[in-house]
Amino acid sequence: MIELTPAIMADLRAKRARKLELGRCKTLDDFKELARLRDYKIGWAYHKWNERKAWLQANGYEVPMELRP
Repeated sequence: MIELTPAIMADLRAKRARKLELGRCKTLDDFKELARLRDYKIGWAYHKWNERKAWLQANGYEVPMELRP
């Protein structure tokens, strides 16, 4: 069993915040902005955008207009 120290808890909160940031992205421009903020290459934004569209289609969800090309 792992003892949850304040440092570990802070790390877990930071990881969750990063996931929530990614989940809020709805358009390619949102992904590009997040890539810029995280100092990622723009290709990361395109990859994540296409990944989101593919997941929605594969799971039977309608792709929102924001995610359509």
